[in-house]
Amino acid sequence: LRSRGFETRHVFVYSKDESGPSLGTLLTPGVPSHALTEVRTARGWLVVDSNARWLSIDESGDPVAIENFAAAKWAPHVNATRNAIFDAPFGFVYGLYSRHGRFYPPFVPVPDINWGEFADNF
Repeated sequence: LRSRGFETRHVFVYSKDESGPSLGTLLTPGVPSHALTEVRTARGWLVVDSNARWLSIDESGDPVAIENFAAAKWAPHVNATRNAIFDAPFGFVYGLYSRHGRFYPPFVPVPDINWGEFADNF
């Protein structure tokens, strides 16, 4: 998408316990997680799943940004293919590509972060 001129940002989604702090949950090994891409459209941010043929489209046909998932009224076909991680409380971080640092060189135990996208968290 980026190579075609679209503005995108990587979204790291993780399961969390409602009672626990997000940072602690994020850093806990074994916590379920998922990667997505958000792409800016003329009508807002649209989430594209990395593993399934799924887009974040509401019942009106409008895109739903990750930050608005909890309030979304999903289109009927969207719920059928949506990742199960969204069925329970979850958190998300823009620009975090891995928690462990082993996806991209230099393969050190430091998270892989795109700092430009990460700034969108603040």
